Amino acid sequence: MAAKYSELSFFSHRIHIRIEGIRLDRLLDSALNQGLNVRSLRIISDTEAVCWVSAGDLKVLRRLAKSAYRITVLSEKGAGFEVRSFFRRPVLAAGCLLALVIVILQSFVVETVVINGYRGIPESELLQCLEEQGIRRGVWRPGIDWAAAEKTIYQRFPEISWLHLAYDGRMVVLSISETEHEIYEKDKQDFGLPQKQKTYTNLVAEAAGYVETVQPWYGEAMVSEGDYVEKGQVLISGCIPLEPTTFAPEGEQKTEYFVQAKGEVWAKVPYRLSFNQERYLWGEPADPEEPVTLSRAEKTQAQAERKTEQQIRLWAKENLPERAEIINKSLKFFPDGNIIEVSVLLEVRQQIASPQEEFIGTEDNNTRNN
Repeated sequence: MAAKYSELSFFSHRIHIRIEGIRLDRLLDSALNQGLNVRSLRIISDTEAVCWVSAGDLKVLRRLAKSAYRITVLSEKGAGFEVRSFFRRPVLAAGCLLALVIVILQSFVVETVVINGYRGIPESELLQCLEEQGIRRGVWRPGIDWAAAEKTIYQRFPEISWLHLAYDGRMVVLSISETEHEIYEKDKQDFGLPQKQKTYTNLVAEAAGYVETVQPWYGEAMVSEGDYVEKGQVLISGCIPLEPTTFAPEGEQKTEYFVQAKGEVWAKVPYRLSFNQERYLWGEPADPEEPVTLSRAEKTQAQAERKTEQQIRLWAKENLPERAEIINKSLKFFPDGNIIEVSVLLEVRQQIASPQEEFIGTEDNNTRNN
């Protein structure tokens, strides 16, 4: 019955019929004996009834009825039937398909260009730059070279520290963020001005270690995750190179620009420390009659470790920067006479980027260690 019921599902071709004749019960009994699926049967009178059957069952029912009964189709339903009916009208089908193709093609045509986040840069200049890269109203979106457009925007407007060029349907959106620091373009006039007025900032490593994360907010990252850096090495440079462009006249190409670099670089920094502590613990006098003589006992391993933990906490409070975290440590104890020498190896996760001011035009601005 489940298989027959699926023949009359929403998607199948089902037919509403009217049966007319004498002794309808005989025909219906024969239909049930043949396994026909007759649904929503309603007896109108002794000689008339209506019901739903599948297209295949209707053929069998007509053979059973022969000429003794009259079967009239009242209506037909089903997704398959509707689709076939639609394609039997070629003009209507062609028109609908053409309209569908036009709608799909229009979805790939740029309708609007929106710019967000600009402050000092005029919107008209940004729109002109996009238009030169083929991003304008009415253009075919799949033909746009997005990477080339982003590269050109960065080169033409060095004061942009971040941008995101994307599309949403038929709308192209350019979101930018302008640096809050003054931009110095390196040209011949720079060297005629006092150096105090022309400086930029690098972020350098204040300790040697293995880089975990690099987050340049302003400037160009000079190291990557996993790199080992030495103390004083440039991590985020405020001197940013520019690639040659085709729109600038020859001789006026800008090769680099300068910003006050900002960001964070987290690294695992190793520290080797050495502490001393007393080897013995002094207690009550062994004999109350002789108060000068005190009892002593050698420290246990646990007591020595607790004392070392206290020494490490005091050292960390005085020497480690804020938000630094000790993630691993190794302790080694060497008894020597009345003292215990403790060798400590700490692995500390900390932010190591420290600002360092540089003068434009000096050799420092080309010192980049990787």
